[in-house]
Amino acid sequence: MKKMLVGLFVGLALLSFQGPASAVNVGLELTLLVDVSGSISASEFNLQTDAYAAAFKSAAVQNAIALNPTGSIAANMIMWSSDNQQSQVVGWTLIDGAASANAFADAIAAVVRPYSGNTAVQSALNFAAGNISLTNGFDSLRQVLDVSGD
Repeated sequence: MKKMLVGLFVGLALLSFQGPASAVNVGLELTLLVDVSGSISASEFNLQTDAYAAAFKSAAVQNAIALNPTGSIAANMIMWSSDNQQSQVVGWTLIDGAASANAFADAIAAVVRPYSGNTAVQSALNFAAGNISLTNGFDSLRQVLDVSGD
């Protein structure tokens, strides 16, 4: 009886970590976590967003996405500054080809800087970790936070 209960609890725990039944399987869930605190100049802000946009428009990145086991990734962008200044500025996006990668790049290029306060990287990491969750509509074996800042 004890083994059955342990097995039941383990089974329920595994089910709770599988994500929503309708989650899209992707090779990677990627959060781009961009520092926009006061120590980031306008040119540094542009450098960050321009570089991310250029990366997603590049053939090298698009080919790498195509070559992963699912041929797709999910990505979003969060900008952060002070303790209570974190925003998802580009929502979770399925990137499964050149068109969606280019659209994601265009969304990044269109972002307006939301903050310019103090620097609170721990708050940003906590916010981002909560954003890669079982409720973002995607499921993968790899979740990555790519932190950009000075």
